[in-house]
Amino acid sequence: MEFTGERLVPDDPAQRDLYWEHLARYRLAAPFAAGKRVLDLGCGCGYGADLFIAAGAVDATALDNSREAIEYARAHYADPRLRFLVGEARRTELPDASFDLIVCFELIEHLAEPETLAAEIRRLLAPDGLAFVSTPNADRPAKTPNPWHVREFRRDEFAALLQSHFARVQLLGQRRFSGMLFAADRPTEAVTAAPESADYWIAVCGQQMLPEAARLIEIPYWQNLNDLRAHLAARDGEMADREQRILALQREVEEKTRWGTELDRRARELAEQVQNRNVRLVLTARERDQARAGWGYRLQTALAPVGALLRRLGRGIGRASFFFFRLIVELLGWLPTTLRLIGRMPRFWRAWFVAGRCRKRLDNVPSPAPIALPPLTSRPGPPPGLSVVIPTFNGHDLLAEHLPSVLAEAARCPFPVEILVVDDGGTDQTPDWLAATHPQIRVVHSAANEGFAAAANRGVREATRPVVYLCNNDMELLPGALERSARTLWETGAFAVASAIAMTDAAKADLETGFTVGHWTGGRLHLTHRHEPGETPRSILYAGGGSSAFDREAFLALGGFRSMYHPFYFEDVDLSFRAWRAGYEVLFEPRSRARHRHRGTIDRVASPAEIDAIFERNRLLFTWSNLRDETLWKAHWRSLPAAVWRGKISAKAFAAAIEKLPEAIAERGQDGPIRRADPEIFQAGSRVWDLRRWSQPAAPRLRPKVLALAPYCPYPPSHGGAVRMWELLTRLAATHEIHLAAMVERDAELAAREELEKYFPRVHLHRRGAPDVAPLWWPASVAEFASEDFARAIDRLAGEEDYDLIQVEYPILAHFLPTGVRAKKVISEIDVYHVAYQRAAELQRWPARLPARYEMLRMFRYEAEAAARADLLLAMSEADAASCRRLSSTPVRVAPNGVDTKRFAFLPRRPGVRELLFVGNFRHPPNADGISWFAREVWPRVRDAEWSARLIVAGADPPAEVRRLANDPTIRVTGFVADLRPLWAECAGFIAPIRRGSGTRLKILEAMAAGAPVISTTVGSEGLAVENGRHLLLADDPADFARACLRLLHEPETAARLAGEARRLVEMKYDWDAIAAQLARTWREAIG
Repeated sequence: MEFTGERLVPDDPAQRDLYWEHLARYRLAAPFAAGKRVLDLGCGCGYGADLFIAAGAVDATALDNSREAIEYARAHYADPRLRFLVGEARRTELPDASFDLIVCFELIEHLAEPETLAAEIRRLLAPDGLAFVSTPNADRPAKTPNPWHVREFRRDEFAALLQSHFARVQLLGQRRFSGMLFAADRPTEAVTAAPESADYWIAVCGQQMLPEAARLIEIPYWQNLNDLRAHLAARDGEMADREQRILALQREVEEKTRWGTELDRRARELAEQVQNRNVRLVLTARERDQARAGWGYRLQTALAPVGALLRRLGRGIGRASFFFFRLIVELLGWLPTTLRLIGRMPRFWRAWFVAGRCRKRLDNVPSPAPIALPPLTSRPGPPPGLSVVIPTFNGHDLLAEHLPSVLAEAARCPFPVEILVVDDGGTDQTPDWLAATHPQIRVVHSAANEGFAAAANRGVREATRPVVYLCNNDMELLPGALERSARTLWETGAFAVASAIAMTDAAKADLETGFTVGHWTGGRLHLTHRHEPGETPRSILYAGGGSSAFDREAFLALGGFRSMYHPFYFEDVDLSFRAWRAGYEVLFEPRSRARHRHRGTIDRVASPAEIDAIFERNRLLFTWSNLRDETLWKAHWRSLPAAVWRGKISAKAFAAAIEKLPEAIAERGQDGPIRRADPEIFQAGSRVWDLRRWSQPAAPRLRPKVLALAPYCPYPPSHGGAVRMWELLTRLAATHEIHLAAMVERDAELAAREELEKYFPRVHLHRRGAPDVAPLWWPASVAEFASEDFARAIDRLAGEEDYDLIQVEYPILAHFLPTGVRAKKVISEIDVYHVAYQRAAELQRWPARLPARYEMLRMFRYEAEAAARADLLLAMSEADAASCRRLSSTPVRVAPNGVDTKRFAFLPRRPGVRELLFVGNFRHPPNADGISWFAREVWPRVRDAEWSARLIVAGADPPAEVRRLANDPTIRVTGFVADLRPLWAECAGFIAPIRRGSGTRLKILEAMAAGAPVISTTVGSEGLAVENGRHLLLADDPADFARACLRLLHEPETAARLAGEARRLVEMKYDWDAIAAQLARTWREAIG
C-alpha cells in the first residue's frame, strides 16, 4: 500500500518514527482491553486492532472509510476475533452501547463536523466503558502543515468538545523523547513539564470515574535507528542508480541539441519555400477574381442551389418510398372490387335505386303491434321435460356418428326426454334407418327442403315438452350437456341457454365456442366467439341454433326463426336479438358442453364463397329488420356505400340483400314489444358484460378496484414511463386494490412478478412476440402492440372482476380498453403521440415530411377515437391538456410527473468538475435524436472552448448512432446504469437537448432533485413550471446551448444558484406523494 500522507503505512521504513509515535497511543489504551469489546474508529491499516487482540480483547472491530486500507488489514491480520469494516465513523450502522473500549486516534481533525463523531462515540460506548480520542496540539504546529487536516484543536477547545458529550473527561498530553510520556492535565509526580508543551492531546472519556491513565511508555529507539540505517543504505543504492541515469540523460540532451540545430536550419529553408508559395497564391487569387467576372462562374453559382435541392430530393424520395408503396398496395387492393362493381353496374344501380326507395319505407314503418308474450321467471326444481330437435338434410352419416351421444345424454337426464329428427326433404335412407335402429325417435317429414329455419320451427311446433334443445346433426353432446342447459333455463327463467362448444378440428378452435359476443363498429354488427368463459352462466348476444336450449312457448310466441334468412345463418342471431328486446335473457352455460364438426352440413350444399356471400347478405337483412336506434341506424346507412365500394361487403351480397329488402320491411312491421334499446342489447352481449351479474348496483367498497394496463413492465423502474407507473401505482395501492396487466419483451422480465405481487394482488404479464395483424389505418407505434392474446386476457380480467376504474398507461394501448363494462375508462397520456409525430415531421425535409405528416394524421385519428371512448384523460401538464382537449370532449385532468425527493439527496457540486451528463432510455426516439443533435451541433463548440470538458451519455439500449459518439475521446457512452445517483453527484450539469416528443421529462426532475444544474431546450422543459435563468437555462439554438454549457462550467456560483432554486421547486410542486394524493382524488371523482 502506498503512503499518501493521509494514513500511516507500517511497512514503510521512512515512516518508522511516526509508526512508533502512533503505536505508543495504542499501548496506552491496551491495558484496558483485556476481556473487553473494542472498537477502533479510523483504524487505518489495522495494526492497532491487532495489538488489542494480543492484549486479551474478546473481539475487536476496526472501521475505516478507505477500502484499500481495510483490504490491507484483512490481508495482514487474520485473527478470527478481528472484524474490519469499510464505512464512515460519523454514521455507523453498529448497535448502541455495543463496545467497552473505543479508540479514535488522529481522526477528529480530519472532519468538518467533529461534533457528529463525538456523538457517535457516545452512542456506541457502553455505560461503564472508556473512550480514547487523540488529536495534534494546535499550539505546537508541525513544521509542515498537513493538507488532510480540516481543523486542529487547542487544549480548551478539545476538552470542551468532548465534555459536551461525556460526563467525565481526563486530558493527557503526549511528548516525544527517548520514551513517550502521557501527562495528565493536572499536577502529578510523573509530570515535570507544562501540558501546553505536549505534541498531542489524548482524552480519556467515560460516564463514570476514570482510572489513572498517565504513564511513561518505553519505545525501543534502537530498533527505530536500525530501521533508519537499513533505509538509508537502500537509498544510497537508489542514489547511485539515479546518478547513472543522469549521465545517460546528459548524453541524450547533447544528441537532441544537435538535432535541434539541424531542425532550425531546415525550418529556415521551409520558411523560404512558404514565402515563395505565398507569392504564387496571390497570383492565383488574382486569376480567380478575373474568372469570377466571366459568365461560366456566374452560371455555376446560380445552379449550385438547384444541385443541392436535387440531392435533397434524391435522399427524401428514398425515405418516402415506403409511404408511396403503401398507397399503391391499398389502391391495388381496391382494384378487384372496383372491377367487379363495374361488371355488375346495371344490377348494382338498380339495387341501389331500390334501396333508396326502400329505406324511406323502412323509416316510415309504423310501430309494431304488441305481441302477447309469456312471462319467464325462475322456477324451482328440474324442468318437467325436454325435447331434443335435430334438423337434418341427407345427413345419415352424421346422425350415425353423433346420435349415440344424444341418446346417452337423454338417458342421463333425471326428467323425461323426447328426441325428434326433422327430415328436411332429404333423399337418403335417414327415415328408414331411424325406424329400424331407433324406433323411440320421432321422425318429422318435410316434402321439400325448406332450409334450417323452417325445419327447426317445424320441430319446435311438434315438440311436446316445455324446454326444447336444438341440436345440429354434426354436434356431439358431452356428459351433462342436456341436463345442465335445461336446468339453467328453467331455474333462471331465461329465453335460451347456449352450450359451450369445442371443435373436432383444433385448428378451428377460434371459429366457434358457444360464448357468442357482438359489437357495433363501423356501421355494422361484428360477431365473434370468445374463450375462457368461467364456470357460471352469463349473458351472451345470441344462442346458436345448433346446440342451445329454448323455452318452447316463448320461442313460438316470438315467431321462431325467420324464413327470410334461407338457407342458413343469422336466424339464431335474429331470434335472440328479438328476445332481448322483448325483455328476455339469453345465457351461456359453460358446464353444458358439446363438440362440433364445423360446417359438417353446410359445406355439402354450398361453396365457401357462397357461404360468405349468404352470411354478408343475412347480416344486412338482420340490420334492416331489427335495428331501431336512430344513431346506429344513421351510422349504418352512412357507412354502407363505402363498405360496398371497398369490398367489405361484396356487390353480390349487397344486391341479394336489396332483393330481399321487402321481406325485411315486412318482418320489421311484425316485431314484438320493445323493452330494451339496441345499445343495451349489444352491451348485454359484449365481450365482458354479464347482465345477470352487473345489472345489480355495484357493492360499495372502502378500497376501489382498479385495473392498470401497461405496455411495459413498471418494475424495475428503468425509464421515465416505468418510473411514473411504479411511483404512482405503488403509492395508490395503499388505498386502492390495483390489478396490473403489462407486456414484457424478455423472459427475464417475468421474474418481476414476485416484486409486483407485493403491491398488486393480481398480476398478468404477457410475453410479447410478433404483433398480430392490425388495421391498416393504425399507426406503426400502435400496430406494434396488436395482440389477440393480451386482449383476451384483459377481457377475462374485466369479466371476472367488477372494476371501478380501468386505466391505460400510454394511449397506444387504448384499443385494449374493454367495451361493455361499467368501469370508468381512463387514458394516461404519458405521451401525446400526435404532438410528438407533428414535431418529428417538422424536423424532416420535403418530401420525407410527407409520410411523416401522414403518420401524424393516422395517430391523431387513433387518439381521437380512443379519447372519445374514454371517460377521462390524464395529461402530464397544462400544455398536454390543451392538446388532449383538441381530440374530443372527454374531460381532461392534469397529473404531472414527479420525483422522490427523499431518494435523491441534494449534493453540492465539487469545484473543478468538467463533466456534462445526458440520461435517457433510447427506446424513446426523441432521446436518440436529441443527443445526436447535441453531439453534432453543440458539443464541438463546447469542446473547442473548454478542452477539459467531458460528456457522459447514459441510458439503456443505445442505437448504433449513439454508440458511435464514443469515437470522440471526450464522450463516454455508458449504456444502462442501475443507480444514477453517483453520476448526478459528479456532473457539472445535466443537458436535455430534446427537439421532439411530448409530455414532461422525469430525468429533468431527478436532476433538479439531485442538485445537478439543468440546460434544456424549450421542448425538453415543456410542461414544467420553470423559469429560464432561475431554475434552469433554456436554449434552442446550437450556439446558445453551447454558451449555456460553458456558463455552467465557468460560473460555479450560477450553477449553485440554479441547483438550489430547482431543488426548492421540485420539493414544492413535484413530489410523488402529493401527486399520488391528487390522482387518488381524481380517480374517486371519476368513479363517482
